[in-house]
Amino acid sequence: MTRCPSCGVENTNPVDTWRRGRFNVQAYVCAKCKARYEEYYDVGGEHCLTLRFQKDKCYVKIWNLKKLLEE
Repeated sequence: MTRCPSCGVENTNPVDTWRRGRFNVQAYVCAKCKARYEEYYDVGGEHCLTLRFQKDKCYVKIWNLKKLLEE
């Protein structure tokens, strides 16, 4: 289960999943605000980063700060 980076609503089912390099990617569309975003997980299943897509088709990276501080 993941939270929308725009409005905070929990979304349970990814629209699509795939593998990109060493990451497992899950794409979501928020049920409330219709924002598109992708969650990236490492091989161990730990969240690494979120890409939130905006209307002008660019994206905003939202890193998992906890993981970055531990490294």
